[in-house]
Amino acid sequence: MDFNKFFQSRAFKAIVVVIAAVILVLLSFTVGVAVGYRKARFSYDWSEYYDRNFGGPKHAIFGFPPSELFPGSPPPFMSAHGTFGSILSIASSSIVVGGRDNPEKVVLVSSSTVIEERREAVKLADLKVNDPVVVIGSPNSQGQIEARFIRVMY
Repeated sequence: MDFNKFFQSRAFKAIVVVIAAVILVLLSFTVGVAVGYRKARFSYDWSEYYDRNFGGPKHAIFGFPPSELFPGSPPPFMSAHGTFGSILSIASSSIVVGGRDNPEKVVLVSSSTVIEERREAVKLADLKVNDPVVVIGSPNSQGQIEARFIRVMY
């Protein structure tokens, strides 16, 4: 068999094209899997860090918080330095937020409080009753929260 004729034949060129196409398809599939894995990993990590940063539930068996499975354990949302819920009322320098199981929290808003809605800074006057918010701040001696950051969630 003459190898020079074989390497110059249409059959050899077709085999090379098919092999190159298969390699490109496998390479693109591998890149797609890698991108999908990174996106899924980012979503998982974001969820984990969100729970840690906002004092979210520490999941136990089958997603139930420990307080439901083990009476006497701490509640699932520790809100000593913030709260979340819907705005119940708005005053000139404070808002009242109804949180989980309807405990009302008075949130004091100062000129240094950052209020954001969809990455845009807003003012206290722009907030409306029933807006869902996350508040991060410090508790004072009267049990009110001195807000440092308020995020309107939509």
